[in-house]
Amino acid sequence: MRKVLIAVGLVFFFAESQAADYRLGSIGIESPWARATASPQQPGAVFMSIENRSDITDHLTAIACTGAGTAEIHETKVERDMAHMHSVRSVEIAPGERVELMPGGKHVMLMGLTNTLKQGRTLRCSLTFQRNGTADVVVQILSAGAMGHTKRRDSM
Repeated sequence: MRKVLIAVGLVFFFAESQAADYRLGSIGIESPWARATASPQQPGAVFMSIENRSDITDHLTAIACTGAGTAEIHETKVERDMAHMHSVRSVEIAPGERVELMPGGKHVMLMGLTNTLKQGRTLRCSLTFQRNGTADVVVQILSAGAMGHTKRRDSM
């Protein structure tokens, strides 16, 4: 019976850790996630919420993910009723502000995938911030049409 209780506890611990929050100095990173891809030739995208809890601006300057040849910060803008995506050097996180990396806006584009991103699996990424250093996060892979976690956004 004791082994069963331990196993059940570990299952709940692992399930909760899938939608994790991370802290790096004054930076909070909430619920990183990606959409599943149909093939490794299709680019992937990573999304999350980043909050700056200091009085000094910081910047997300780089990201690297296992299984991706390249990870770039991208932004989607609509001009003349056409959506255009382009890479940006960094994402500014102003003091006391929260930046959402989300579908249709700023996001991390993964190119040169070595494997398909499969729903229910995870991806490890390292996010580098200009002032706070590097945070290693586990990204949960959701369905191809997902719009994010259902977790409350005011919990950070």
